[in-house]
Amino acid sequence: MSEMKQMAKPLLNSSSSPSSLPKLAFEIQGMHCKSCVRKVEAALQQLDLPISATVELRPPGAGWLEVAVDSVDLGPERMEEVSAMVQKAVEGLDLQIQRMGSQDIQGPVEPEATHGTQAFEFEVLGMKCGSCVQKAEKALKTVPWPSVTEVSVNLLSESARVLVQDNFSPSKNDAAARVFKEALQSVGLEATVRKTPPTRTEISISTTSQTSRLSFAFEVLGMKCGSCVQKAEKALRALPDVVDVNVNL
Repeated sequence: MSEMKQMAKPLLNSSSSPSSLPKLAFEIQGMHCKSCVRKVEAALQQLDLPISATVELRPPGAGWLEVAVDSVDLGPERMEEVSAMVQKAVEGLDLQIQRMGSQDIQGPVEPEATHGTQAFEFEVLGMKCGSCVQKAEKALKTVPWPSVTEVSVNLLSESARVLVQDNFSPSKNDAAARVFKEALQSVGLEATVRKTPPTRTEISISTTSQTSRLSFAFEVLGMKCGSCVQKAEKALRALPDVVDVNVNL
């Protein structure tokens, strides 16, 4: 253990890039709020080890810990020593800690918008513990409209990310954002919109041996009836080089 202490040095003097450093990942049970996160961070800072720790809350009642060791030459035995010391420090806080496999080292992952989904992001104020996170998630998941596919609420960053199925026009973006804000307000939280789904014009290119075609997709606002559709189609077909038009109300 004395050799381990001789290795310790400030991380600011490290010449290794963070991505190249060996890492350990742990799951912690019994964490409920930011105070728990600060206690874990303080306990790890007291260790005479060349480590850098990232602590994340993972409601309900859990946390995720990643420890980067500031030495690329540290052998397996020394890594085990580091792991044991980290676990002992956390257990001293009356928390349960378990080392995770290398496949889990990436930690918590926020939901990604995929084809057919759109993402809303909010700043959420007023959350104090894991119970608040659960209330926020339940409120967002149970809105009658729009159709929610996944919700992620983060206590530490005071944020929420919501994936929905539908493609929205700008007016629907605003309406959906209001629905989510009101849902959070109903459980005593204050929300501010950070991001809404973008409005895009999609362009695709199709090439054959005989001809090349460009296909354009537009969002059209202001149509109220079938007559509007006919007017739009007629106006587009009158343009030079247009071979096909499809307008959907």
